[in-house]
Amino acid sequence: MFDQILTQEYDSQSNDFTADGFFNFFSAQLILKEHELSYEEVLDGIVDGPLDGGIDALYLTINNELIREDFKDYQRYKRDVNIEVVVLQSKNTEGFGESAIQKLRSSLITLLRLDASYDDLKKKYNAQVLDFFRKFTEAYRSLIAKSPSLSIKIYYSTKAAVVHENVTHEKDELLSELQNLHRTAAISFDFLGSEQLLELHRKRPREHHILRLAENPMSSTGKTLVTLVNLKDFYKFITKENGLLNKSIFESNVRDYQGDTNVNSGISETLMSDKTLDFWWLNNGITILAADINYSGSKELVIISPEIVNGLQTSNEIYNYFSKPDIINTEEKRNALIKVVVADATSARDKIIKATNSQNHIAKAVLRATDPIHRDIEEYLKKFGIFYDRRKNFYKNAGKKPSEIIGLPLLAQILMSILMGRPDTARARPSTLLEEENDDSAYKLLFNPESNIEIYKISIEIMRKADEFLKGIELTPNERNNLRFYLIYDVAIRALKTAKITPEKLSRIKLDLIATPLLEESFNFIFDKYKTLGGDDKVAKGAILLSEIKKMQEKLFIQPDLF
Repeated sequence: MFDQILTQEYDSQSNDFTADGFFNFFSAQLILKEHELSYEEVLDGIVDGPLDGGIDALYLTINNELIREDFKDYQRYKRDVNIEVVVLQSKNTEGFGESAIQKLRSSLITLLRLDASYDDLKKKYNAQVLDFFRKFTEAYRSLIAKSPSLSIKIYYSTKAAVVHENVTHEKDELLSELQNLHRTAAISFDFLGSEQLLELHRKRPREHHILRLAENPMSSTGKTLVTLVNLKDFYKFITKENGLLNKSIFESNVRDYQGDTNVNSGISETLMSDKTLDFWWLNNGITILAADINYSGSKELVIISPEIVNGLQTSNEIYNYFSKPDIINTEEKRNALIKVVVADATSARDKIIKATNSQNHIAKAVLRATDPIHRDIEEYLKKFGIFYDRRKNFYKNAGKKPSEIIGLPLLAQILMSILMGRPDTARARPSTLLEEENDDSAYKLLFNPESNIEIYKISIEIMRKADEFLKGIELTPNERNNLRFYLIYDVAIRALKTAKITPEKLSRIKLDLIATPLLEESFNFIFDKYKTLGGDDKVAKGAILLSEIKKMQEKLFIQPDLF
């Protein structure tokens, strides 16, 4: 059964994969399903290749939030910090091997040491592996004063049916050595064969959720309700069967916002201390959007596809409060104020999200996706079979292929490279554009409602042509990642024969010019400079490579602009 599913998925999604590579990618999707990562986020964690140390994929989370390579905001975490390292080993074989675990054990014992000298390991491990463990060490050291808990989760997946006792012995040896290295950490190792992977594949998120009400709701239309919900019942509404917070019911663009810690502390203090006053007297409440609702009058509200769009901090603090064993078993009489709104139109949904969060200190990146320009881009690209995932995982959950989906962060990186001429920033600090609090000028240049909307399709097509070309070059995954945005930038410059690209010029580009001859010319020049300067992440993220490229562009295109 699993082989049939794997074959079907491979046939529909495998544009960019070998059979072994797809098994790795598909296994990672299944194992990380609870984390609700986008296709791009899953792909970013894959380190499989030469010098991978027997590791196929790596993911780092802090309090269930995925940590990317440019993350630095550790001060947002004040208490109850949990660092989680997820290590995946995936083999498209019919059995589990002892040697695979032995290799993995050697690597993890070396790389998970907080005093490891990663620069001395460059000949043994590839750059992606070393960068991950540098980030892990950086995160752990930055948060050490908060006494973080550490979880290390290792998964070994194949198409096997059974695990031989010799393999189990190797697993036990690995766990023992890791536990000696991190004595207080929670360390686990799971074998996932075809049966376990099939079970993960069958798991589907619930669409219908039941919210128990404390009072009959007030409603003027039948599709908008205001009601009170007992705090413990709301806790049950936002909690999975395994006791974890159900992040899937938080609107994807706001779910990871940590919020003002002073506000969080105030909510926590209210829950702990002010038990004589009803909670909703002291709190602004929670807003839930829904695809539909059904209320029969029995104080049970059925909510279809709920999204909590406001009240994230309140919800998290309610969850933290009732997660304590001594609290969940006590009587609770206080209530939360809940608004439930059925928003039929996407535009109405976006306005509600922005309006209900406008008074909070939410980073701009959280609300960017609700700007009308992104809805316009989404509708325009859909005509060409390109699905703009401004609402994270919306199209993934709708069954669209990875090759058909483009996320807002990636589109921003592409535009940053082409229109701003900053492939270095796109590579090193991809979140900068969307999170900049004090300067909107770059964002307004790239996502300007007055620009020809065709530039977004053109930019994506340039990226696709560059990616297809790079697949045919013998490069490591890290080299491909380092050179990708430089190639997108330079080949657009060469196609337009101008040293500076504006939205107007980009809208006039002839895409048929971006073919193998021009891509080869551009790549050979960039790759030579990249290697001459050192050929590593530091070069790709620094200013010197871009400076060298710009000098050559100015020499090539000293004539007046053609447009």
